[in-house]
This record gives sequence, C-alpha cells and structure tokens, in this order.
Amino acid sequence: MKMETIKNYLENMFKALPKTEEILRLKNELLLNMEEKYSELKSQGKTENEAIGIVISEFGNIDELLDEMDIDLTNKYENKNLKVVTLEEAEEYVSLKKKASFLVGIGASLCLLGSALIILLQQLADDKIIFQAFSKNTQEDLPVIFFFVFLVAAIALFIYSTTLFEKYRFIDSGDFHIDDMTKSLLTKKRQESLIAKKIAMIIGVCLCVLSPTAVLIGDMFGTTGSNYGAFALLLIIAIAVFLFIRFGSTDRAYKKLLMINKYYTENAQSNKIIRATSKIVFSLATCVFLIWGLLFHGWSICWIVYPITGILFRTFARTYNLFNKNISH
Repeated sequence: MKMETIKNYLENMFKALPKTEEILRLKNELLLNMEEKYSELKSQGKTENEAIGIVISEFGNIDELLDEMDIDLTNKYENKNLKVVTLEEAEEYVSLKKKASFLVGIGASLCLLGSALIILLQQLADDKIIFQAFSKNTQEDLPVIFFFVFLVAAIALFIYSTTLFEKYRFIDSGDFHIDDMTKSLLTKKRQESLIAKKIAMIIGVCLCVLSPTAVLIGDMFGTTGSNYGAFALLLIIAIAVFLFIRFGSTDRAYKKLLMINKYYTENAQSNKIIRATSKIVFSLATCVFLIWGLLFHGWSICWIVYPITGILFRTFARTYNLFNKNISH
C-alpha cells in the first residue's frame, strides 16, 4: 500500500508531461530508484511514513531532473506560443465537428443519391410511369439534370462545412495545449461518444455487406428489377456512408484534442499526402463518370465509378498509412 503512495506521487508529477519515449524511460528509472531507496530505508529500521517522506523529499524538482537528462520541453510549449484551449472551446470545437460531419455526410449521400436517382427516373420513364409528356431525349436528360442539382447541393454543403472552423484552424494544425482537468473531462466525453460510434459502425458495415442483395433480389425479376435493385443498393450505401462520416468525424475531433503528439507527429504528413491524392483521384473519377454518361450514354451504369473508386482509395489510404508506420518504426 505504501509503495502505491510513491507510484501515485510519481504519476501526478509526470501527468502534465508529454508521453514521449524519453519521459516514460525517465519515469520508470525514477520509480525503480525510489523503490530501492524505500526498501533500503526500511531495512535500516525507518518506519513506512519516514521512508516515504525521505524518498519523496529526495525526489527533487521535476524541471531540474529534465535539465539533468537534457530533455527540453520549451520548444513544445513556450517557443511556439501554443494557445491553451479551455473546456468551453474544446466542447465548441467538437460541436462544430459534429455539425460539419453531418453536413459532409449529407453531401456525400447526395452524390450517391444523385447517381441512384438517374437509374430510378430512367427506369420509371422506361416503364411509362413518369415523363410521358416529354420526348425521348428529354426523358433521358431530366434524370441527369436532377443529378447535377444534387451534386451542386452537395458541393455547397462541403464548402460551407469548411467555413465553420476558421477560429479553430490552430487546433487542426496542432498548435495548442490543454490542461489536465480538460483532458480528463474530454476523455470521459469521448468514452461516452464511442458507444454511439461503435453502434453506427456496426450498422454501417452490415448495410454495406447486405447492399448487394438488393441487386440480386431485383435480378430475379429481370432487367427492370436489376435497375430498381441498383437504386436500392446505392440508397443503402448512402445511408452507410452518412453513418461512417457522421460518427467517425466526432471521434477524430476528440483524438485531435486528446492525443496531440501522437496524432500530429505520426499522421500529419501522411494525411496531407492522402488528402492531396484524394482530390486528384475523385476528380478523375468525376471526369470518367461524365465522359461515360455524356459521350457513351451510360448513365444507367456509370454510377458504379464512385463506389469502386471509394473502395480502391480506402484500400490505398490504409496501405499507405501502414507502410509509413512500419518505416517510422
């Protein structure tokens, strides 16, 4: 029990310091030295309270210990003039992330729904349910017009979501610090949010796995059924994508606030490359989609470009991060 007192004292002394390899090694060495000193004092006939008091009094100042070990933390906190984020600011940042992720999730879903709408409206027109007052060319063009309306709405949501964080750019770049009490409260809130995230991820994955059954069931009723099945598939995937974005982004906000060193030092460069690559890849995917649809009249099938691109790009991103992690270690 008395050794626990020494361990708790040491934990409190190092709690505010970054969890770097140097700091952890220093803490472990000090713990071993303090345990040895405590045992030595006990063997000399000191009482438990006397031994603990002597061990702690000989511990010294944490700053002096860091100086002796040539561990310099000034660059991490003082020289960069890091802004201290209060609990209110942290909660507002997470709240804005939730709002932005909702908007981005809706925008991504609109892109998929726009493609799904092309299939649905064209099939409904072929079944003589809608657009019968229009010419054949108009019947083919109207679904495409609806797609671009959805696309414009999605782009507007994407752009607006990026404007929500102007005052918190320093958090996204990692130029901030939070105190221990704020860390503790945010950690508790993150643990609570992880329950909703896990449920959303489970539902999203199940929807993605089940989505192809919509096409298989539709195929039982011929070509017409296959097209309706393709619409249902994209609709299901749109719901899953919304869940992934909405709940995944919230957890990333907490990680930025709570895992500053690990999050930024290990992921900043790779995330920058992945973001740049994603802009190129999805721009090319859009070009393929438009060329396929406009020049070859493949609106009923060219929607498949986006899910295939998404799957391949996600595989690339995971592989790249894994490769970088192995290199760094």
